[in-house]
Amino acid sequence: MVQIGASNWYLFAGLGLLAGIASGALGVGSGIIVIPALVFLAGATQKEAQGTALAVMIAMAMMGTIRYHMNQEITLYLWGIIVLSIFAIIGSNIGSSIAFAIPAPVLKKVFAGFIILVGVKMLF
Repeated sequence: MVQIGASNWYLFAGLGLLAGIASGALGVGSGIIVIPALVFLAGATQKEAQGTALAVMIAMAMMGTIRYHMNQEITLYLWGIIVLSIFAIIGSNIGSSIAFAIPAPVLKKVFAGFIILVGVKMLF
């Protein structure tokens, strides 16, 4: 297991590249890639990994939004973005409070179950 630190920049560079490609190509947040990688490869706790993934999403989302906006075949709906953003901020605050109250091993299982559920739903 690799420890989190500047000496392991290559792990974070590769992880960032992979998360960015998945985000831009598939529209998935960094959580699907970054959280498991930080937990299993870098030894981060579930909560540390989730906080890190949330921070990474800011930059990825901004770049992805700019690139999608530049494509004339795609329409981004400003009002939808505004409403989604306002309520996502509120929901994120509530969700963070919930995550802080849940023991890390339980949170890890909830996260895994969520990914499986979404994956199965998308498949069928």
